[in-house]
Amino acid sequence: MGEVVQGLKGQGFLVSVDTFDPETIQEADQAGVDLLLSVNSQNLDIVPGLRCKVVVIPDFGEGLESLERNMARVASMGASYVVDPILDPLSFGFAESLQRYYQTRRRHPEAEILMGLGNLTELTDADSTGINAVMAGVMTELEIDYVLTTEVISWARGSVQELDLARKLMYYANKNRVLPKSIDDRLIALKDPPFDTYTEGELLDMQRLVRDKHYRIFVNREWVYVFNRDTFIRGNDPSELFDRLEVTDPGHAFYLGRELERAALALQLRKKYTQESDLRWGYLSGDSGQG
Repeated sequence: MGEVVQGLKGQGFLVSVDTFDPETIQEADQAGVDLLLSVNSQNLDIVPGLRCKVVVIPDFGEGLESLERNMARVASMGASYVVDPILDPLSFGFAESLQRYYQTRRRHPEAEILMGLGNLTELTDADSTGINAVMAGVMTELEIDYVLTTEVISWARGSVQELDLARKLMYYANKNRVLPKSIDDRLIALKDPPFDTYTEGELLDMQRLVRDKHYRIFVNREWVYVFNRDTFIRGNDPSELFDRLEVTDPGHAFYLGRELERAALALQLRKKYTQESDLRWGYLSGDSGQG
């Protein structure tokens, strides 16, 4: 632990360690760790000998009053600390834990507070992007100072970047008293910002103007359309559409197969499709975002 902390500090990082093991805590503290997660009544006796800032949490299985007791004891020791009321998973006290954060901020307007989001992002079968955005808004309203996140399970990977974007979005919206909408859309990744599509009638009108055999591909809310001067077909299965085109040139077949798969994916996910252009994936594809 000491070697790891020293190595990270030597590269200019701020370093925290998450453990209740006394020997590990001592080793990390001597190596210059910045933040210890966490302390409660079980290990408060180690605090007076530490140089690092500590995160104070409630006693296990207890609530806000145990947190208040632990905060008072750490404060009496003259130690520097951050408060973490602990965010519980959905179905296991999530709403009540939000109330703990609210009450802690109300009782201690000057306190530094940490919120860990892993119990939501890691323990909910849902993409982390929206969860991180919503919780960044909650943290902004409560003036939470620190956020702790992890990227262990597959759907939570990217959480650090998502929270970095979300905190900026929510700070701007809160400061300017506007909705967090039409400011920066990079957190809309799986789905897309609003867009218009052509109706089948409009596409038929377009086909009447075509004079060549090159295929045009469009997607609206219901179908993938493919047409040239001689053919107008629609469907939602790229293999079926490809077979109906009766393409023999290998290069042309490769091109159409790729485009039809992309068009079908756009239809399935309700994303905007533009022929010969990549689908939009928000921050995941490096989009700069609007606004």
